[in-house]
Amino acid sequence: MDFYRNLYAESNFNGTNTSSMDEFIGSYIPEMVSSEENIMLTNCLDYLEIKNSIFNLNGNSAPGPNDFRGAFLSLLLRDYWDGFL
Repeated sequence: MDFYRNLYAESNFNGTNTSSMDEFIGSYIPEMVSSEENIMLTNCLDYLEIKNSIFNLNGNSAPGPNDFRGAFLSLLLRDYWDGFL
């Protein structure tokens, strides 16, 4: 436990200087997503994207945690989609 307490101690990062903390974290965790990709990934899903995803589910897919297969959800929501969202 002392190892981590010392590793992340405030004295290692020049007080409250967050840039040194960012440099420290960046030296151990590489940047895997660009700023543009991050913006795209954090945008809210739109209506058509959700609809297309559900309607394109593989009907023979393995059931999810609710025990429903893709075909069930696709058929159910196809009839009720306009009132669903």
